[in-house]
Amino acid sequence: MRDLSQTAFRAVSELLRYLKLHFQDLSSLADRYYDLPRAAGETPVWISLTTLPSRIKKTAPTIKSLLDQTVRVDGIRFNLPSESRREKCGYTVPTFLQNCAPLSLVSCPEDHGPITKLLPTVRDFESIPDARIIIVDDDTIYPKTMVEALTTTGEQFPHSAVCMRGWKVPPGDVHKDRIYVQASGIEQPTPVAILQGASGFMVRPGFFPDNILVDADAPPEAFFVDDILVSGTLAKQGISRYVAPSAIQFVRISSLSAMGTPSLVHGENKDGHNNAALYRYFRDHWKLRD
Repeated sequence: MRDLSQTAFRAVSELLRYLKLHFQDLSSLADRYYDLPRAAGETPVWISLTTLPSRIKKTAPTIKSLLDQTVRVDGIRFNLPSESRREKCGYTVPTFLQNCAPLSLVSCPEDHGPITKLLPTVRDFESIPDARIIIVDDDTIYPKTMVEALTTTGEQFPHSAVCMRGWKVPPGDVHKDRIYVQASGIEQPTPVAILQGASGFMVRPGFFPDNILVDADAPPEAFFVDDILVSGTLAKQGISRYVAPSAIQFVRISSLSAMGTPSLVHGENKDGHNNAALYRYFRDHWKLRD
């Protein structure tokens, strides 16, 4: 009964926070962000994300959830290509992003698809191979303990990538048959094959030597599939992937603001063929299968 009451309390608390973040003033969260204790660990830690031109004005709830954490990072990067390949236009950056002190707007010469959330940041931190990069999506409300969970487990496993939700390679490479392992359902760090990008994961620049993420031999479907591309690249390097435990109910919830905007999961990746192509491409490197 106690566990059920704790579960219900966490669920209600997280849902109330979810609603509050849609209406809370972003500037007030930004003003007090650096009063938070810094995440554990000595190396730099940054959050990194990207977006589409049609979605950038809808990202405030996500940014608020990244500011409303139990611990802080050294900064939040917003990687913005000069032009979106999918939407074939540039970006108009809203004022609320320009005025958010913990946020750095980083211009990128090329759009690499969703991997743009990671690739330019890896390149900029290549001289600090042990730096920590937390990758997130632009349309998600993240739990208050996400940064703490990732950095704490990352300190336990400094040579591994960690995430909030992942899975083993599904039978027959059928993406819809994957079985999730997520932070809310485990008590100990748990190995997986795939890091889910949408739920947040943490890697280090040293995991990606020699521009390895830009793979000329990768199938064209790789442009649309960041989590399997990153996870397969890590698998080739022999780098383990773990899900970090956290006493939460919801690993991620899509923001109300982003509902109805273009997304890969409801668009290019809806039928799973892009994901299957990446499972097959890295087939010789997967060690964990359902």
